[in-house]
Amino acid sequence: MTASKPTNVLEGNLASEPKYRQANSEKQARIVFRVVHNERYFDRQSQQWLDGRKTTVDVSFYGPAADGIAKKMNDHPDIFVKGAKVIAFGEVAEPGAYLSDDGQPRSRMAMLGRRIVPDQIANAERALNAQRKDAMQWMTAAPAVTPVAQAAPGQTYVGGFAAPLM
Repeated sequence: MTASKPTNVLEGNLASEPKYRQANSEKQARIVFRVVHNERYFDRQSQQWLDGRKTTVDVSFYGPAADGIAKKMNDHPDIFVKGAKVIAFGEVAEPGAYLSDDGQPRSRMAMLGRRIVPDQIANAERALNAQRKDAMQWMTAAPAVTPVAQAAPGQTYVGGFAAPLM
């Protein structure tokens, strides 16, 4: 009989650049990804999408796994950047405790990572939407001076060159 290990899947955006700590004589290597997921819902009354609950999870990798991810990040520095969509797999870990800015004790959900990959489809869609938005702004922007307005009296622009009116 084989044992199985429950695996959790987390989708979200990187809230910050991953933090890597190299191994030393006392501690093994560690890399932490802070992943944020915002639930969104459609409000029928206002006819708008609104932000719902925000979940933040620290996904940690240790030892050779951390070193391997750090090497991949050095080879491909544009993959795991702040704001990138990622999918992380792992086990729920003990929450990380900390003190907030106002001195109140808080905790953050934590996951012991087994694998993390960029969500290539979502990241490609995001890049394409940004390109479309830029193109639409460029297409709808009125030029400061039109070529026709620069033509001398009795001339017009044909193919980008001034030509006499016939």
